[in-house]
Amino acid sequence: MNLLRPVDYYRGNPEALLAERRRKLTTARQLRKQENITLCQHPLPSPAEDSTRWAGKAILYSRRRLSRFDRDFLLFAMYSSVELRNRFRQLPRDLRDGNQDFSIRVWRALSWLERAESLDSGDVDGQFIFCWIGMNALYGRQSSAHRPWGDRESLGTFLSQVWRLDSHGLLHKLLGKRQGSVLNLIDNKYLNSRFWDGETAPAIRQVKQEVKSAILGYQKTNWLPILRLLFERLYVLRNQVFHGASTKGSRLNRRTLQISAAILMDLLQTFLQITIDAGVTEDWGNVTFPPRED
Repeated sequence: MNLLRPVDYYRGNPEALLAERRRKLTTARQLRKQENITLCQHPLPSPAEDSTRWAGKAILYSRRRLSRFDRDFLLFAMYSSVELRNRFRQLPRDLRDGNQDFSIRVWRALSWLERAESLDSGDVDGQFIFCWIGMNALYGRQSSAHRPWGDRESLGTFLSQVWRLDSHGLLHKLLGKRQGSVLNLIDNKYLNSRFWDGETAPAIRQVKQEVKSAILGYQKTNWLPILRLLFERLYVLRNQVFHGASTKGSRLNRRTLQISAAILMDLLQTFLQITIDAGVTEDWGNVTFPPRED
C-alpha cells in the first residue's frame, strides 16, 4: 500500500500519490460491499483457492473470455445447508408434495451437506465422503421396474439436466472461480482410470490431451464438457475412497483430496440451489429406495 518507486519520491509528490491510492482503495471497497449486498445479502466465502501451476496459465488463456462475465463473477455467493433448506421450504407446498422424487432427493442431499459442513476443516476425508453421498442422493435414480440405473449413467443424465436448468450461470461462475483446481484435477494421471488398468503411457497421453481440451474449452461458452471431465476425475477418487483403496489421512493423496473435497462441496451447494430454484416441476426420474411406512 505504501510502496512507491524511487522516482516517485525523487521527482514526484509521494503524499499525493498515496492519498490517491487510498481514495481508489476506499472506492473499490464500497463498490465491492454494494455488490455483496446485491448478491442476496449473503456473506461471501473465502475459500482457499488452489495455487497450482495451472492457475496462471488458465487465467492467461481465458482472460478475454473472463472480461465478458458479469461483475459478480468473483463475488459468487454460496449457500449453506440451512439457507438452502429455507429456500426449499419457501416453495409452494402443493408443488413440493406433488413431486416427491424432487423433494426426497433435495431433503436427503441437504442432510448430507449439513453433515459435511459440521466437520472440522481438516477432515477432508469425511467432507469428501459426505458430499459425495449428498451428490448420490441428487443424481441416483431407478427404472419403473425398480432397478437402479448405472451410477455413471445417472450422474451423466443429472449433469446435463442441472446444466440446462442453470439459467443464472451459477455453474459457469463456479467453474471459473475454481479454474485452477479444475485443471489440477484433470491433469492428475492418478485420477485417470486407464492409469490403474496398466495403460500408463496411454493414460498420460490422454491426460495431456484432456488438459489442452479443457484449457481451450474455457474459451468457449459451453463448459458442460469441462464439468463432465471434472467428474470423471472425481469419480476415480470416489472409487478409491469408497472401496477402501485409500488410507484415512494418507499423505499420498492428501493434496488431491483437499482440492476435491473443497470443489465437491461447492458443487453440491450449487447443484442444490439450482435444483431447488428451478427443478420443482422437473422430472428427475424415480428416486431410489423411497421412504416406506410400516
